[in-house]
Amino acid sequence: MQRNKKNVFVLIVVWASMCAAFAQPAFKPDTIVKMNGKKIAATVFRVDRYHVVYLDRFTKKEIKIPRKEVSHIVYRTGKVQNIEGEGPATMVAAAEKPAPVAGRTVSVARPATPQTKADSLFKKDGKVLVVNIAQTTDKVIFYKVPGKPNVFSIDKKDAIKIVYGNGKVEEFAQPVAVEVNKNIQCDTLVHLSGKRILAQVIRVNADDVTIQKPGEAQQSSISRKELEKIIYRGGRIEEFNKPVFQMVDDSQWESVIVTENPSDVVGLYKRGTIVATSASDARDVKAAKKSATIRLQKKAVAMKANIVLITRQEAKGGYGEVPGYEIEGVAYGFEPGAEETIESTK
Repeated sequence: MQRNKKNVFVLIVVWASMCAAFAQPAFKPDTIVKMNGKKIAATVFRVDRYHVVYLDRFTKKEIKIPRKEVSHIVYRTGKVQNIEGEGPATMVAAAEKPAPVAGRTVSVARPATPQTKADSLFKKDGKVLVVNIAQTTDKVIFYKVPGKPNVFSIDKKDAIKIVYGNGKVEEFAQPVAVEVNKNIQCDTLVHLSGKRILAQVIRVNADDVTIQKPGEAQQSSISRKELEKIIYRGGRIEEFNKPVFQMVDDSQWESVIVTENPSDVVGLYKRGTIVATSASDARDVKAAKKSATIRLQKKAVAMKANIVLITRQEAKGGYGEVPGYEIEGVAYGFEPGAEETIESTK
């Protein structure tokens, strides 16, 4: 009988312990509510400037999510923490939490507290970066992008100004734009090679000539030893040296220059277009090209031209055929002819 009483007593003690254990309140996790309405039940470790760090209940691992993805956190104590981008978060008492509405995500009213605004960095290429300025030096601007821990930099010379979140504006000195006069009246400077330069003569010195070219902000100079003469826009001619090239005779076709560089004809007078083909007895393509070039030079002599700018050249004739060659170009002269214009830089 005593043994039975003892067993009953043990059972009562065990039953009471179990009831006490079940009577204790169960562990309640925190609730992280994301911007898309998704909820995460976890233990929140900390909320820093850029992240929310919590312990996953199942994997027992520490997980970090971007702060900008979180709307608010409901702690197991009833407190509600609004996550408002970067900076300190706002704690709201449980009584301020609105009652949930069926079928809708619970949102928390945010108190009217002053927000930390981002800075705006205006670049010369027209882009505006919304960032947080970390530091500015004489040459470099250091900044952070919201949501990213890295620090970036940009040269000050590539920035126009910074508009800080507090309204302060920091502008950076820009180089003064030099007004370029593209409509200046030009004189004609004739080089000893026959090349002509269109520019306004500023002054003639003992050793050089200072000129202002159209479309250029800076003045330049050219040595007097390189010039044959200057033809001023009023008609006056000032001579310096004898020219290297003279007008070609019919027998001087070898003196005609053949070039593929457009800059070689700037300032010269256009004569017209020339097309020349090789002789029919050429042995190979090389000989055919030489034959076509000679014919081109002779045609240029007939037009009183000194230089030919090649615009097209083509080898002709297939396997087993007589090789041929055709060259097309524009002829130019050092001296003006009837109704001719100077080739200008374009």
